[in-house]
Amino acid sequence: MHRRRLGAVPLLTLAVLAAPLAPAYAGKPITLPPTDTDWDYQLGGARPAPGHAGIAEQCAQYSECGSYVDHYGRQVLAVEYHGKAFRKACRQWSDTIAVVRRDVDLTRHGVRRWC
Repeated sequence: MHRRRLGAVPLLTLAVLAAPLAPAYAGKPITLPPTDTDWDYQLGGARPAPGHAGIAEQCAQYSECGSYVDHYGRQVLAVEYHGKAFRKACRQWSDTIAVVRRDVDLTRHGVRRWC
């Protein structure tokens, strides 16, 4: 797990990462949870409220994408930081959820690749 300092992710970056979710939420509010939380357990397995989506950091690397999809359906953004995990996520999940590869520090001109 990578820790980020407060304010390290600019709003523009968040908007770019959320763009694949936009068609499903046109004209509707969207709420994104904090990343790396165990919401499946916190919510007791309850279905998310309408307008909620999940951000799954390194879910392919740790074989957790299925849990996010089980909870959020297709409204998941998988963020991978390493090539092998990114390729795995693309192979296994890109037909179901949005998958992006980013650099660990989420730098402005860093790695940004979609599958």
